[in-house]
Amino acid sequence: QAILAQGFAQPHKFCNASAFEGPPLARIMSRKLCVVAGAAVAATAAVNSVSSFVATPSQGRNVDKVVAGAASQQFLAAAQPSGASPSFGLCGAVATAGLGLAAVRAANTASRKSAAAPRASVVPVVARKALAKKKIDQLDLKGKRVFIRVDFNVPQDKKDPSIITNTARIDAALPTIKYALDNGAKSVVLCSHLGRPNGQKSEKYSMKPVAKVLEERLGKPVTLLNDVVGAEVEAACANPAPGSVILLENSRFYIEEEGKAKD
Repeated sequence: QAILAQGFAQPHKFCNASAFEGPPLARIMSRKLCVVAGAAVAATAAVNSVSSFVATPSQGRNVDKVVAGAASQQFLAAAQPSGASPSFGLCGAVATAGLGLAAVRAANTASRKSAAAPRASVVPVVARKALAKKKIDQLDLKGKRVFIRVDFNVPQDKKDPSIITNTARIDAALPTIKYALDNGAKSVVLCSHLGRPNGQKSEKYSMKPVAKVLEERLGKPVTLLNDVVGAEVEAACANPAPGSVILLENSRFYIEEEGKAKD
């Protein structure tokens, strides 16, 4: 440590005079080359020291010093400028490492300060009001007719559309339907779309297969209506028998639900 300190204060003691003689530009380049060479030496020595220490931990730090010294001498013999000594190169390595550590610490400190700063809320008041909705278990369902928009857009067999190949979406709606019935709902009316009928009534996209599976899963009759709106639908939903489950026909039989017609 004393030698390194003297190297910073009076580098001429550790380099021959030829390294600091001549025109100013030559002297500057010579000093810089010493610094670069020192940094490379430090990196080489560090790698060799670690590998030696891991390979033979019982030999301790003495082995580290020997390996580091050997690597330093070999590198300086080929890379250092004429007249420059290893001590001055190592001084440059220490200076370079010190600057690197200082930069890392400054960046780390700035990152911590920015992370600790309080952040403003990103949810506007309007959004909070929109999200303040009650769940079904917070409602009084006794004697009520409950309308539920469900997702029964299930995959169908390409050769036989009456066969549903995956009932996961139907199964996912069962707990909600059962909860409404178990808590005194007079009736449950279900509405869903199925496929892409392009706003036209089509037997291929009828909700009949869905009604069949739903009835099996639910364990009670399911009434399938022939339409989504109209006088017949209104009459069927006006005063149904207690505990009724009603499924409307495919809502995409109307272009308003489809969004837009296909070309």
